[in-house]
Amino acid sequence: MNENVIFQVGRASIVGTIFGNNTTQPPDFIFLHGAGKSNKERVRGFLDGSLFKIIPSIITFDFSGHGESTGTLAKSSLKQRVLEATGAIDLYTTKKRLTVCGSSMGGYITLKMLETYDVRNLIPQKRKSLRKKSRNIIFHKAISHT
Repeated sequence: MNENVIFQVGRASIVGTIFGNNTTQPPDFIFLHGAGKSNKERVRGFLDGSLFKIIPSIITFDFSGHGESTGTLAKSSLKQRVLEATGAIDLYTTKKRLTVCGSSMGGYITLKMLETYDVRNLIPQKRKSLRKKSRNIIFHKAISHT
């Protein structure tokens, strides 16, 4: 069973989906996709029907400028993505004992969730090969300049 959700963060309409066997209960698991051409559909590669025997539901969404959400990639920032992730958590999850999973850039956002929420499980994932020039990015500096 899937439930589509739409919420506002600033001027962007953020489109998400709650996947699972029980979408009537707020999920305690959120998946955050990576940058570039990635979107919320990336979570399907991680889903296995057996997962929902343990976890009733998972929420994921398209960051602004990705997938079905409004906005442009050129005008997005890590700071904006943190706000979008906190918006999804505040509106749709239990906010307690969360499992936060993120792929690539979403992996960085998962770490930022530790500053605000009671995170039970943190699952940052990175791409197999990072571009040479992106290996030395200092994210806290990137956020302070956005």
